[in-house]
Amino acid sequence: MHIRAITPNEYPQIQKANYARKMYLKLGFEIVKTNEEDEIMVYKKEKGNE
Repeated sequence: MHIRAITPNEYPQIQKANYARKMYLKLGFEIVKTNEEDEIMVYKKEKGNE
């Protein structure tokens, strides 16, 4: 398995059944688009942490 960091210009596309989905949500990502199997997420910076 190959793992790499997501750059600021990329958006993770995660399968809804993937455990990593919960990790992304806990880290501050929000779902911006969804279909039957996948969700596309973006990171939302918290105010004061920019």
